[in-house]
Amino acid sequence: MAPATFAGAALRARTGRGAGWDRDSIIIAIQEWVATYGEPPRAADWNPSSAKWSGQLWRVERYRAGRDDGSPWPALNTCKSVPLSRTDLACSRASNCSGAASAGINGP
Repeated sequence: MAPATFAGAALRARTGRGAGWDRDSIIIAIQEWVATYGEPPRAADWNPSSAKWSGQLWRVERYRAGRDDGSPWPALNTCKSVPLSRTDLACSRASNCSGAASAGINGP
């Protein structure tokens, strides 16, 4: 019997946990999303089940497409479990923020 599938759950995503996500890698993913799609990710962008439920299938397709390097986008629940401050989010949009610079993150 084939395994059950969920909206947005790519088969490769279920093969292992990988390196995991931390504060800095999530900020980098947000910056990559902004560079790719021109706006920060909305909750439905990284929660394909919610996007599917609300009829926004194009958001599911973007999530499933993954990042330019072939790795997946972080899941919304993963992002919610990693503490980010408002300063972190502001730095993800700024190229000259000292917090982003100290983390080795360049702005878009």
